[in-house]
Amino acid sequence: MSRGEEMASALAKTIKAILETGNSERDVIDKFAAALHQLGMVKEAALIFTAASTLWGEPSDVDQIAAWFEAQAVKERELLDSGDCNSPVTTQERWLVYKASAQSVRDRVWQKKP
Repeated sequence: MSRGEEMASALAKTIKAILETGNSERDVIDKFAAALHQLGMVKEAALIFTAASTLWGEPSDVDQIAAWFEAQAVKERELLDSGDCNSPVTTQERWLVYKASAQSVRDRVWQKKP
């Protein structure tokens, strides 16, 4: 059995197991993409996540996490601009951390291999 056939067989077993769980269609797609990612098919997994998000018209988990960090950065900026905070220096630093975190989530930094 070739490497491609082995991967196809593993994916087929994974899909069958996922479908038997009785979860929603979105859960099945997300689990399938996660299985692809675990098999080292990172680009394919990203395509599946993006396609599912487009199909259901909802943001992916990555987009939702990045949006949360962006919202936190906006709150920090508002606090910084209001002058109501005790230490503008730490607020500025936290704002920068949230902005950087949002960007790293969008770039999927945690998934990149060293």
